[in-house]
Order: sequence, then structure tokens, then C-alpha cells
Amino acid sequence: MNDAMVMFFLNVSIFFAAFFLGCLYKNRQIINKMIANPDAFIVMMHDLKKMLEVEEDIANTEVHIEQVGQHFYIYNKTTNQFLGQGRSIDEAMTVVIDRFPNMNFWGKGLEK
Repeated sequence: MNDAMVMFFLNVSIFFAAFFLGCLYKNRQIINKMIANPDAFIVMMHDLKKMLEVEEDIANTEVHIEQVGQHFYIYNKTTNQFLGQGRSIDEAMTVVIDRFPNMNFWGKGLEK
């Protein structure tokens, strides 16, 4: 039993040592590539920034509110996708927020 525990801890130690050394090696490779070609790294960072801006635009959605009779219908202004409906703007927005909890909505007729 004692030999089994020693072997277990030895194997775990070897695993973590190899993992740590692998991370150091990979980080060193990345740094060397950045030093060798800084322009490519700068381009990559600009592309990443653009991707994050697109995600931010998706998360902040402008809506169009349409009233038909006593009901309010809410649409995505850019895509014209139906988002929700209700008997008041507040009720309709509650439905929309429940359906799309990770998005922010703004538009004419809504309070900031």
C-alpha cells in the first residue's frame, strides 16, 4: 500500500512538472514569434479588437416598436426579427428581456 501511494504521488508530480515545463516552452515560443514579427502580432491584436467590437454591437440591439391596436410588437431594427409582444411597452420589453437575457436593447420609446 505504501509503495502504491509513493508511485501515485511520483506520477502526479511528473505530470505537473511536465505540464509546467510545457507551458513555459509554449509561452517562450509565443514570445519568440512576437519578437521575430511584431507587425503580425499587432495585426492580430487589431483583428481581435474588431471581433470584440462586433460582439459588443450584437449585445446592444436597437429595437423598433410597433403598436397595432392595444398590442405593442418589438422588432430588431437592423434585422427586422420579431423579438416580443405585450399589451404595454413595459410588458413587451419584459418578454424580450426574458427571451434574450444576455442582450441590451435600446431605441425610440425606451428609457435608457
